[in-house]
Amino acid sequence: MENEKKLDKWILYLIISIISYIYLIMPQNAAVSVPVFTIIQFVMIYLILPKTGALVLFAPIFLVSLSYFTSQNYLLRPLNFIVLVCLYNAFALFQSGEISAKDGLYTTFEKFTYNVFTPFSYFGLPFKKLSQTKNTKTIRRVLLGVLISIPCILFLTIMLSSSDMVFSYKVGNFIKWAASLINLNALFKIIVGIFCGFYLFGLMYKTTIPKGKRVLAKNDLKADFLVLNIVLFSILAIYTLFVAIQFKYLFAKGQLPSNLTYAQYARRGFFELVVLSVINTLINVAVGGVTKEAKNKWSYLTKFFNCYLCLVSFVLLSSSYYRMKLYSNEFGLTRLRYMVYVFLAAEAIGLAVTLYYIIRPRLNIIFTYALLALAYILILNLIPMDKIIAKNQIDKYLAGNKADIDYVLTLSADAAGEVERLLSCGDEKVRIASWEYFENHIKRQKSIPSRWQRWNLSGYKLERIYETYAR
Repeated sequence: MENEKKLDKWILYLIISIISYIYLIMPQNAAVSVPVFTIIQFVMIYLILPKTGALVLFAPIFLVSLSYFTSQNYLLRPLNFIVLVCLYNAFALFQSGEISAKDGLYTTFEKFTYNVFTPFSYFGLPFKKLSQTKNTKTIRRVLLGVLISIPCILFLTIMLSSSDMVFSYKVGNFIKWAASLINLNALFKIIVGIFCGFYLFGLMYKTTIPKGKRVLAKNDLKADFLVLNIVLFSILAIYTLFVAIQFKYLFAKGQLPSNLTYAQYARRGFFELVVLSVINTLINVAVGGVTKEAKNKWSYLTKFFNCYLCLVSFVLLSSSYYRMKLYSNEFGLTRLRYMVYVFLAAEAIGLAVTLYYIIRPRLNIIFTYALLALAYILILNLIPMDKIIAKNQIDKYLAGNKADIDYVLTLSADAAGEVERLLSCGDEKVRIASWEYFENHIKRQKSIPSRWQRWNLSGYKLERIYETYAR
């Protein structure tokens, strides 16, 4: 009886989730309604589930959803969706006690991956509850009759339309009339809302199910340390040569070959270095995992090589940062360059943590990386990226340096406060282009019917600036 009451609460949660998702999330350019949806979710979950420390994960969930209200930068929206799905799944796992901060890399990854798909298995639960109500036989018989009738009606309609032109004409008019009643866009939103509502239902309902007896595979990975050391030594030999070149030509500003400028030199190979530093980090973690329990002379040598590789990654990271600094000083910030700066800072912290993990492997490295990744996403969402980029480029322009003003005028409404400075600059073409920036954003905002769900702070500020200069 108690379980039935709990299921009733979760079915109510399902219904509210579907309705609120359709009404708050699915409207085009939803803004303030996104954090409102998060608050509704938190309140419902707080009232239904036992109170645990996992509820703290709703803080980053709310902060990510808040960016939909504070910013009109749509570049991060797909990534934010993935992050929110991961955070909801992390909440469900911590709430049910399936994972903890002490779990290892492989166990956490396996449980998390499994949990992402588990909610689908609970989609039929509300229907099962419905089937246990009275008059179930009658409902089933009606549904069966409808299902059998549909292909019969379609077959007869096609055949009769072929045999009689008037019937065909009437059927055609009826189909057009029926089609005019169906809003495909609304239908799509309803389908997506129902799916997401059921997914949230399955995800949260699963946390109330007692832990199963599923045994996860243990990591019994063993390594041939001699082979591993040979591979690491050969890799490090190449890296040592590369590091020597970095200190000679980049950091010490030695004479560059082929009359290259430092901006050109900085541009070449930057992303390759970032990728290499990431790959090195993965190698550090993998090798650290293998040497964790080993205690012999070859494993100590492997640990030494691993530490050296980590230090090499620091040099690669420093080289990447210095190259980006030289290049952005020359050409200014863009979204990609800004995100790279933030990523480099996060990776530097990650490398420091990795070095500590190599020396003291008791640290839960996957949990630490997850926190760093979350911090990276939150910084990108909460700090107005387009505003910072616009300020950097406009400062360069007003100081008489090379700047990409055309790029600035393609940014979101977040940059409006900085673009306003161009409305009073000395170049008439720039003033006209800047005014067109405001007009285009206003036209885009006015083209969408005004609804409270779409109210956005950046859009509001842009409108205030536009109205000030339009007078």
